[in-house]
Amino acid sequence: MIADETATELGPVAARPEPRTVVIAGAGRFDGWRARVSLDWPAELLEELTSGDVPRMMAAADQVILEHNFPDSTGAHATDLRKVDPVRGVFAVLKQLDVALRSVDPA
Repeated sequence: MIADETATELGPVAARPEPRTVVIAGAGRFDGWRARVSLDWPAELLEELTSGDVPRMMAAADQVILEHNFPDSTGAHATDLRKVDPVRGVFAVLKQLDVALRSVDPA
């Protein structure tokens, strides 16, 4: 067992790279919807985003979507992702996040 949390059998714990963000846009019905999203987030969020459990997915999306221009049911800016109307817009933007993650250089 290794007592030092800064070292492993393979050497020191690696440094985390600087986090990257990208602005993604919705399409079709959600043309004009834009969000700044993180490209680098904890692995545990992947399980949450793909869980199929909407409350878990929305909580994870709230950590990945850093800012957005999504509307609520009155047409005002939704300050909470749970207030976005229609909610399908959040999922449309997350689909674009998947495209962005697959196309960006992992380094």
